[in-house]
Amino acid sequence: MLLPSLPTVIRRDACICGDVTVSDRATISPGAVLQAAPGSRIVIGDGACIGAGAVLSACGGTIAIETGAMLGAGVLVFGWGTIGKYACIGTAATIYQTDVAATVAIAAGQIFGDPTLPNSNPAQPPAAADEAEDAPAARAEEPPPSPPAAATDSNDAEASDADKATDTKSSATNARAEGNGSATRNGHIDVTIYGRSYVESLISTIFPHRNQP
Repeated sequence: MLLPSLPTVIRRDACICGDVTVSDRATISPGAVLQAAPGSRIVIGDGACIGAGAVLSACGGTIAIETGAMLGAGVLVFGWGTIGKYACIGTAATIYQTDVAATVAIAAGQIFGDPTLPNSNPAQPPAAADEAEDAPAARAEEPPPSPPAAATDSNDAEASDADKATDTKSSATNARAEGNGSATRNGHIDVTIYGRSYVESLISTIFPHRNQP
């Protein structure tokens, strides 16, 4: 015997935000909150029932309430996870980033899942986190930057100018040495004295006795 399907019932005071898909034969009770963060979504299947004041907050993945699943009043489903077919979640229970198998019953007030898990679906690990961890190691292996080419060229130009100045001084010194080379013979300097005969004649006149034998 087939039971007649019930039409979708969404109370006016229920709150639905973000990417939320509700089946044509689901029931959303008063005060329920269905909120999906950017990049996340909520899917309510056929015949599912969300109790009064229940909160479904999708973050980092998809919350899926499958066919015939029932969530009691004040239930909190956070993060991501799938409530299997015909599962029953008791009043004020908390489902935190985990899956509930089909036909499983969770007692009222229970906490199901591990709140210490990262806020992302393990089936879809973000690749950006691995790249961010590898980036510091890659930067550490890079060699230090070389000095600017402009500074090296400037130093080379200054060294070249200094060499040219030294060569110029050396050439001038050699030229002066070559000019005086004609007056130097075997380490002795020949000095030409002008008016020597005149001086000798003058001495002979003043001191005539020096010429006597």
